Amino acid sequence: CFLGAEFCIVLKKLPRHLRALMQQVNLGIVGGGTVGGGVYQAVQRNGPLMASRLGVSLAVARVAVRDVRKKRAVRIPARQLTTDWREVVEHPKVDVVIELMGGTKVAREVTLRA
Repeated sequence: CFLGAEFCIVLKKLPRHLRALMQQVNLGIVGGGTVGGGVYQAVQRNGPLMASRLGVSLAVARVAVRDVRKKRAVRIPARQLTTDWREVVEHPKVDVVIELMGGTKVAREVTLRA
């Protein structure tokens, strides 16, 4: 899996009948820098392969970044971007939040709220 062993283990441990109900897992990414952009790109490029291995498809619903106007190595559609991490954590379509912003204070708050 391209999103880290822990994430994939959690999804694989879901009983098959629950995975069947969850045909798609919507991700919220907090942090759109090098790592966050890489995760976004991995989901976009390798989505079908990940789905075949996990039994569910993955989609990125929202991405929180510091500056939505900043030029990024990976193009993320403006409709998915926000500068407020709370919009990612509280978004009704987000099933799993991935904290990739670095640091400890705000990152801890994101993790606890998610």
